[in-house]
Amino acid sequence: MPDQIIFHFVKEPWWLSQATAENYVSENFSKEHFIHASTSAQLQATCNRYYSEQEVIFLLHIDTEKLIAPLKYEWSSSIQEEFPHIFGPLNRDAIYKVERLCKFKEEIWLLS
Repeated sequence: MPDQIIFHFVKEPWWLSQATAENYVSENFSKEHFIHASTSAQLQATCNRYYSEQEVIFLLHIDTEKLIAPLKYEWSSSIQEEFPHIFGPLNRDAIYKVERLCKFKEEIWLLS
């Protein structure tokens, strides 16, 4: 059964640039036409795979029952796992929590 809560990482400058937007779209949305997300079990690996060079990132907690855009779990052949993808802009009321995460550049992300 799919998770009710999924997560999306976003770099600080992009999150701040989206502050007044009615709906959130990811940095690559115009090219990919979906928003990458992760389950709670995928957080640690995803964060270190794609955001290891970042010292500050935001973690969006998303309630899938409130999503307006379609949610699909799709297979990643390079990682051998299914990942949740949101096929449309993310409505703000589906984001129930935003965490600002910080680390030193040489450290790895440790998420609990």
